[in-house]
Amino acid sequence: MITYSVIKKSQIENARRLDAEYFQPEYLEIEKKLSNLDSKFLDEISESVLSFGAYSLTNNIKWENEGIPYLNVGDIHEGYIDYSNVKHIDEKVDKILQKSQIKEGEIVLTMAGTIGNVAVAHNIKIDHINGNQAIAKIKLKKNISPYYIASFLNSHYGQLQTWREIVSSVQANIFLSTIKKLKIPKF
Repeated sequence: MITYSVIKKSQIENARRLDAEYFQPEYLEIEKKLSNLDSKFLDEISESVLSFGAYSLTNNIKWENEGIPYLNVGDIHEGYIDYSNVKHIDEKVDKILQKSQIKEGEIVLTMAGTIGNVAVAHNIKIDHINGNQAIAKIKLKKNISPYYIASFLNSHYGQLQTWREIVSSVQANIFLSTIKKLKIPKF
């Protein structure tokens, strides 16, 4: 059965995109539900929402058998980080890739490949780990639980918001600017 949406011109005027995919009925329903709740944008409750973003610096990476863990999107799943196949870098490369450092309690969200997987970096055995350019790292303001935010973003409501914002050309991606505008309800 074909699904369709009827939208008013006023709904399109403030939209970030004009493609039909963006206005699927389930996305509009989620937007309406979240608008009726006390919600804040992710960037309003965060100190920072960043990604590595420097693809050219990856030329400096030399993989090591041990050292500082370096996450790829395949290591991040819904609610946890799988360290069993994680690669490692040495301290010299870690200094070059300083922007990609992820600290205890920060949230990681995959931006390409398996888009929308969210986990909290916890039980890190050293000061920090590292992540590649397709991972957003979110540092929340004090007194906001990263586990609550990660759980919500992994929920049906969080995932539909994320999937709505995916753009695709050669490879599907979600951009930091749209991640910052994900709505988080206050329960």
